[in-house]
Amino acid sequence: MDRPPAIWLLSDGRSGSTWLAQVMNHACQFHVEHEPIHARLNPRLTSLPLYPLPSERAVRTHYIPLFQDIRAGAYRTHRFPTEPEADASHGLIIRDIFGLMVAPEMLAALDWLHPVVAARHPADVARSKMALADWKWFTDIESFRADTALITALPDLDTVIDETVTGPLGSPGNGVRDDAATTYSIAFRRLVLEWIAGHAWFFARVDRNTVPVIRYPAPQDRLARQMGDILRIATPDADTTAPSFAAAYQRRSATDRPPDERSLLRRLMDGRRPAPTPADLAWTEAMIDRFGLRWLVS
Repeated sequence: MDRPPAIWLLSDGRSGSTWLAQVMNHACQFHVEHEPIHARLNPRLTSLPLYPLPSERAVRTHYIPLFQDIRAGAYRTHRFPTEPEADASHGLIIRDIFGLMVAPEMLAALDWLHPVVAARHPADVARSKMALADWKWFTDIESFRADTALITALPDLDTVIDETVTGPLGSPGNGVRDDAATTYSIAFRRLVLEWIAGHAWFFARVDRNTVPVIRYPAPQDRLARQMGDILRIATPDADTTAPSFAAAYQRRSATDRPPDERSLLRRLMDGRRPAPTPADLAWTEAMIDRFGLRWLVS
């Protein structure tokens, strides 16, 4: 049976991808597959790294067959069992927060995948991840050094990893007091560098003029225009003027738009935890420029 193309929504974590998938599926025309490339959530990937790097051999042995099974309807995560279900023959959205570095190879192999990148400023991403510190985020930036292709393509990355881990901030054991602010800054910068590396690698391999980029948060009118263009890739009757689109745009999870003073995110971000310093924010802006990603957050 012929199946329509699939939209592959790529992003880092805490970049609005869950919400954007919901907005894309405002008319419940698509099956939405959430984070299939997530070794802690997908039992088919338990032996694989949480963040697959460009030279990961499992692209051919695991990830491409997984996506083929998703398209055929042979694999479903059912991560959100209450989400409205649609037959994938009407359309498919695959949402991933760990797919940026393997996406170029997978896109070359699977011509039915249409990438869309959801981009949020890396300082906002890192701060949001730090606020949800009990969630398990990827922070092993040292592992990037093991991937020759990545380091060759981004030669500054090796130096910046050193600066992030043991540079001006210092780290435990280097004679710098390990107080809460220092610990926060090091963790914050690790998360920023993960964002930098993933996006820099992806756009070094994929022409940015061929990939729709949705900057989060996007005004409703701008997002409606983008959705109209994107959804026509997969279905001819996408209607972003429908009330269901406006309702989906307004709907957020408790960690995106706190409904009251007792909500999770407000309690986590109420100032009792450290926050990025002006130096952290200036460093983030310097990294955006150093790796040529200013256009992505502008």
